[in-house]
Amino acid sequence: MENSEHTPVLLKEVIDLLNLREGMNVVDCTLGLGGHSAEILSRISPGGKLMGFDQDNKNLEKAKKFLSSKFPPRRAGKTQSSKFIPVHSNFENLESEIKKNKFGSPDAILFDLGISSPHVDNSDRGFSFMKKGPLDMRYDQNQELTAQLIINTFNEKKLADLIFQYGEERR
Repeated sequence: MENSEHTPVLLKEVIDLLNLREGMNVVDCTLGLGGHSAEILSRISPGGKLMGFDQDNKNLEKAKKFLSSKFPPRRAGKTQSSKFIPVHSNFENLESEIKKNKFGSPDAILFDLGISSPHVDNSDRGFSFMKKGPLDMRYDQNQELTAQLIINTFNEKKLADLIFQYGEERR
């Protein structure tokens, strides 16, 4: 895939399990750089629609560019949005975004949960244990709360509660 530094793991298996057909409405809740979405669009086109969520605006822009290069509008003046609806948001807003965009009921939804390679590979994002960088760890760079702010301003009890609740550390 010429767009990215990242190739989706188990792409064929994931796509096969979605059982995609032409004309389906599909939601990719973890768009990333568009690897899964490109294959989804190839299977649901020409009549299908894809909504793709990503919190990282840089990845969203790269995915939009990549997908429009692979699936250009058929007629002059027609936008890519008729086939692909990019959403800069957390997938927790799935229901409201489907309504807002008049997407209709999805026939399939993909959640590729886990950390994205571009975030770990870029030391400025603060996700890597292997590279020096700021303690950031934000998918959405517009958010103000960084890992550094949490570590340096939350009290011991609040930090312990976070680690217990989200870090799967019971002691």
